[in-house]
Amino acid sequence: MSGKAGEVQKPIKKIWNGSTNNTQTFYPGGSEAVIKFIQKLMTVGKFTAQIMPYGQGKTIAVFDVRGLKTIVEQHDDILNWIEEK
Repeated sequence: MSGKAGEVQKPIKKIWNGSTNNTQTFYPGGSEAVIKFIQKLMTVGKFTAQIMPYGQGKTIAVFDVRGLKTIVEQHDDILNWIEEK
């Protein structure tokens, strides 16, 4: 994940859960873990994921998440994911 002004955060290695047809992955843990991950994504500008399917080479995907907080704010009356500071 990258923070503001190009600040790069230390990589975090996690094994995500795969779908039964091997076309999707899911963040590990229950709802609380997923919400915390989304809250963390709301504080950064970019999310980089590296995947390495069994028996294949690695693939790197970069996601622009700068607008995520704006989207979550629009639905926070239901979600309640924005932590007041």
